Amino acid sequence: MILSFAHNKNKVVLLCIGILALTAIIFESYNTLIYGISKGLTTSIVILMAVKNSSSLLNKIIVAGLLFCLFGDLLLLNQDYFVFGLISFFLAHALFLIGLLRHYNSKQKLWIYFIFWSLGAIIFYGLYPNLKALTYPVLAYVFIISSMSAQAARAYILKRNNKTALLFAGALFFMLSDTVLAYSKFVHTYKFSSVLILSTYWIAISLIGLSNSYLNQPYENQS
Repeated sequence: MILSFAHNKNKVVLLCIGILALTAIIFESYNTLIYGISKGLTTSIVILMAVKNSSSLLNKIIVAGLLFCLFGDLLLLNQDYFVFGLISFFLAHALFLIGLLRHYNSKQKLWIYFIFWSLGAIIFYGLYPNLKALTYPVLAYVFIISSMSAQAARAYILKRNNKTALLFAGALFFMLSDTVLAYSKFVHTYKFSSVLILSTYWIAISLIGLSNSYLNQPYENQS
């Protein structure tokens, strides 16, 4: 009964996130105030969903990482603060990586890192000619998000459960969103790039947030 209630509550929260995210996407080009408010609220609800279960150190670190995502969202409302937004998301990924490394500290499957670092190198190679003064900050960002994604992949392969599956899927969507954002900003802006960036980003953080609150049970019960 309790599990059923928690599951239904998560569905309601995810529906609210979807409605707010859609509102932000629709109003991005028409009303900056509504866009900013709905953008901030969407990420805030994801954080509230995640904070419902912070029973383990990893869960607490995930909440802290999502808070930096919120700071990044707000900073990126003004493109003059792009670098500060980049730093905020860098710190978010660094926290996710630290949490995953602490909780899944096996030395097995380290070769997965080389796959994601290679993918990151390909992404950076496509961006490099247009980066100029942001070459090193973007390089650092590509490195941290590819490392975080690699560790999430390792966690899923080493310990297949609901939590690691959600974290891995969230990491992949995050990497997709940031790749589209980077190419849109530095290489070429496509007509629907903003829709793709925002939708994949909120899918990413919703999956990461849901990994904390899965059925609102302590993480140990989801192992």
